[in-house]
Amino acid sequence: MPSAVHEAPLVPFHAAFTCFFGSIDFNHSLLNACVLCNTEASLTNPAIPDLRVSIQDMSDTKKKVYVSILGETSLSQNWHTLLKKFRNAIKLNPGLLMAIMAEIDETTGYHSPKKKSCAMTMLREMSPCSSDDFNDAMGTLPALNNLVKVESHTWCSICSVRFKVWVRGVEPIDLDTMDKSLVVCGVCLYFLCSDR
Repeated sequence: MPSAVHEAPLVPFHAAFTCFFGSIDFNHSLLNACVLCNTEASLTNPAIPDLRVSIQDMSDTKKKVYVSILGETSLSQNWHTLLKKFRNAIKLNPGLLMAIMAEIDETTGYHSPKKKSCAMTMLREMSPCSSDDFNDAMGTLPALNNLVKVESHTWCSICSVRFKVWVRGVEPIDLDTMDKSLVVCGVCLYFLCSDR
């Protein structure tokens, strides 16, 4: 299930692509550019990426949607699983222009609350717990740099977000390339918190 933490690293990309397409003067009745989150990449590839930029020729209903950019965040899945997803997507869509990966690192991995703990008691008494109730119990605004601690249990503790972006050259995207003109990576967000 997608969560705010899972979506957050790709929000700036979504905003940038939306602004980019909004600033270009073109006939929107002939060409449709869509920047979407959590939408199927295509009928032949039913994987649901966290970010998808597609373009469609609106002059003919038989023209297929051209997926040009895919973005994924690894929080609930590991880096290798995402690479496998991207290899699949590139195989099915060799014209893909850009692939964006965001890897969220936590100070400690998630684990369920202990039996008989205050957090487990809260879950049993308030189940299902609305996000508003949970955020109120947290006592801070939800943000990537805020520790998510409710009833003495750490639910989420982000220490960094690493990005890796590949672009297409003459050939389809090569996820193994070291060519600096085709791939860039680095830690774009790093958080220090005294509670960690």
